[in-house]
Amino acid sequence: MASKGGEPIGNVLKSPYMLRNVSLDFLLSSLATNDITTLPVIDETGYLGKVDLKFSSFQDLKSIQKELSAYDLELVEIAKELPMLVVKDK
Repeated sequence: MASKGGEPIGNVLKSPYMLRNVSLDFLLSSLATNDITTLPVIDETGYLGKVDLKFSSFQDLKSIQKELSAYDLELVEIAKELPMLVVKDK
C-alpha cells in the first residue's frame, strides 16, 4: 500500500481506477463524493504516508470492500459517536 512515489494520481471516475502517491484522505473523500455511501467515512488506520491503490471497480461498496481486502484494509459499518455541527432554520 505504501506509495512508490511518482506523480500523484487520484482517478476513481473511470477505468483504470487508481490512486498513486496520495493520502488515504483522497480515498475517503472519493467515497463520499461518488455516492458510494451515505455514511461518514473515518480513517482509523493510523497510516500517515502516501498510498498506491488500484481498483478493478469503484462503483459500489461491495466491490470496493473486496478490493481493499487485498491491501489488508477493510471498510466496515459500525456505530460511533461523532461530534457534529448542525445548521437549521430557527
